[in-house]
Amino acid sequence: MSANANANEWPSPIRVAIVGATGNLGTAITNALLSHGDKVQVTLLLRALPADAPAAKQAGRTALLDQGARAIDIDVQSASIEELATALRDTDVVLSTVGIELLKEGQLKLVEAAKIAGVKRFIPSEFGIDMDKVGRGGPVSVWDFKLDVQDAIKKAGLDYTFIEVGIFAEYIAPFAGVDPATKTLTAPGSFDARISLSPLGDVGRQTADLVVSGRGRNETVFFGTVNYSWSEFHAALERSTGEKWTKAVKDKAEFETAAKADENDWVARVGLIYLAGKGTHFPHHDTYAHKHKIALGDFEEVLRTVLAPAPK
Repeated sequence: MSANANANEWPSPIRVAIVGATGNLGTAITNALLSHGDKVQVTLLLRALPADAPAAKQAGRTALLDQGARAIDIDVQSASIEELATALRDTDVVLSTVGIELLKEGQLKLVEAAKIAGVKRFIPSEFGIDMDKVGRGGPVSVWDFKLDVQDAIKKAGLDYTFIEVGIFAEYIAPFAGVDPATKTLTAPGSFDARISLSPLGDVGRQTADLVVSGRGRNETVFFGTVNYSWSEFHAALERSTGEKWTKAVKDKAEFETAAKADENDWVARVGLIYLAGKGTHFPHHDTYAHKHKIALGDFEEVLRTVLAPAPK
């Protein structure tokens, strides 16, 4: 069978259940899916909000429902596999954007539930670097959970798509060495190294296209909006802000010292992975947008927005 769903096999409307829909990434993907109108039916698996939940959180949920999504109140962490399977009945695609708290056990439950419910495809919470190339036992140990979930999906016999995006443009400070306060960009090892970056909006747009079209069956798909050398990244920062930025380089010993001093120093641990340079950047010709002619946004405009001073 083709790596992409045959048009006669892939249902329309496609029925998608999203876990993590109200987070930053989940909202971007859900909005993009809903923009496809009657080609998609979106169900959000949501924890019931407490009475004292922030108004902004309730507003975000309401905005998605007002666009046509429906919600099932269920807590993935506490629900049984049978309850999750019931919630996933009549679902074609499960799409997860969960955070660390559900990255392993929560998603493993969802995989089992998806198999019981007869789900066609599972898209787990990847959206980072190419874990096949990074492998197990790296500096960010919780990322091994992603490989555990990948293995479980394959063992369950579910179709899948693993989506990798590099670093989100919205999180370049601090994970991509960006310090807006001092206008400094710190590269891991060398400014000749490379980095892939993706804005949330571009990730949402491409994920929605992939889901609606049925592309990416049993593939790892790469989104990187830009694939810069760190020198090119530095130039983009200067163009987008209209200011001079200082270049700095951090070596392996500096990252290791920081990581040993604080086991929760994720910036240092991510830095070690980027220093190794495996799975951290995706050549343009390998990206989904290039292969399928998907129009993306203005990356430097995103940088301007991300780095704009907070209003006083």
